[in-house]
Amino acid sequence: MNKTNLILAFSLMWFSFSFGQQKDTIYGKVKSIREKVIFLTQRENPRLFEIDGDYGHSGFMGPESTISRFKNIWYSTNFCYYINYERHYNENGLLIEDIWYDKKDSLENYYRYEYDKQDRRVRKIDSLYDLVYIDTHYYERDKHETIISQNSDLDFYNYRYRDMTKMEN
Repeated sequence: MNKTNLILAFSLMWFSFSFGQQKDTIYGKVKSIREKVIFLTQRENPRLFEIDGDYGHSGFMGPESTISRFKNIWYSTNFCYYINYERHYNENGLLIEDIWYDKKDSLENYYRYEYDKQDRRVRKIDSLYDLVYIDTHYYERDKHETIISQNSDLDFYNYRYRDMTKMEN
């Protein structure tokens, strides 16, 4: 095999490998993202029970858990999963709105995030219709964080404390 054929074979292998890999990186200052799985056939994600929702038999478990489950199932198994959300970011790239939908684009859940001047989260509002859960964050000299959670439906409060000096970066 001469040198030209070897270079050509290597180039073809490299191109086929590089273009065959998934590319889902977004560059630049992102203002919003909309991600939705659209099934092209009648066969969709399997349901364990008849009453299962679009997000499986455990239902919608929040943004972090749902995205993690989606990536694990979609990219690591031969099963499919569902995801449908819209995210909005502020000028500093911090998430300010997280809106989740079902397959018919009806509201599943809505999250709003607020930050202080140091880009620390000061409030997370998790709402769906008349149910509202609010996490309010208080910081003390960048060493301690206190999170007070409120459930509007039950008039319930929860208190959590984190030592920020022992947090992993």
